[in-house]
Amino acid sequence: MISLRPILSGALLFAALACGESPTLAGATIVSGHGALLVYRTSYQPGLPYRSEWTAIDPESGASLGAVSWMPTAGAISEITFSRDGNWIAWNEPIDLPLDTERDCFFDVCSTRRVSRNLYVAHVGDASRINVTPQYSYDRMASFSPDGGRLVLLRGSYDGEEQMISLRRDGGDVRGLLPKSRRRRDRPDWSPRTQQILYSRPDIGALYAVDADGRNPRALTDSFVQLGPAVWSPDGTLIAVGIRNRPIRNGNFYEFSRDEFLGILRADGSVVAKTLVERVTSGRPAWSPDGSRVVTCDGTGILMTVVATGQSRRITPAGSYDCPVLWRP
Repeated sequence: MISLRPILSGALLFAALACGESPTLAGATIVSGHGALLVYRTSYQPGLPYRSEWTAIDPESGASLGAVSWMPTAGAISEITFSRDGNWIAWNEPIDLPLDTERDCFFDVCSTRRVSRNLYVAHVGDASRINVTPQYSYDRMASFSPDGGRLVLLRGSYDGEEQMISLRRDGGDVRGLLPKSRRRRDRPDWSPRTQQILYSRPDIGALYAVDADGRNPRALTDSFVQLGPAVWSPDGTLIAVGIRNRPIRNGNFYEFSRDEFLGILRADGSVVAKTLVERVTSGRPAWSPDGSRVVTCDGTGILMTVVATGQSRRITPAGSYDCPVLWRP
């Protein structure tokens, strides 16, 4: 049993989200349809091998509703994301590339293989897929535009630099949004309602936003350290993110807080509410389609947080490990 202390502010939040406070969530019991809460569940029992598969679960109890066959095969696959209408899916998958003696050797030491990370896009339930990553590139952290026709992502190269770009769903019409840098940006998320893209600066632990055309990059936070990816709510008015209070200077020393929170922020970065949790991992928080709840995976399982009250509870059953977690729109 974990100890949770909701720390809330802003009566506006309760008025705005009270309509989403229902005991059940519409569509959540549909195994392969819209509204399904999906987890990569690893079940274990003494003396038996581990079993892992994508599973649709009941968001109230965490009980399994059935395996989901249309999700990409797990394992090395990562960073799965849906379009805002739930009809398209994108994911990263590592591949081995042919060796290039000029690229893969340093003095007398040569690599045995070269690994790339490709971004694939597919219509949900369709066996065909599109690889949008050029050879010798490394794509990560994709997010769909509001209409699902484009994606924003980080594209790296083997010189160690990467650039935030947007491109069509088929990989065409590539547009650079921010100049190249050495991984000073992370985890872009395209607003479902406006032409704003969230991203983080892991070097300073701050959250930023930029217009979808690459203009007007701006800091949203400076009062806390961001621990994980920031994700827009379905209506684009709120942001869910893992946070920790910044260290406080005490004489010649800094006092570091070990408390971690699920933070709910406004679009300008101001804090509406934060709920104390045991741990916030690097996986993306997942909003329910109606925006009333947020699920996070904390390294041992799933926490379900009601946004209007800040109350959290664990829904992963004993004998299972659930991570990552997705909520199909």
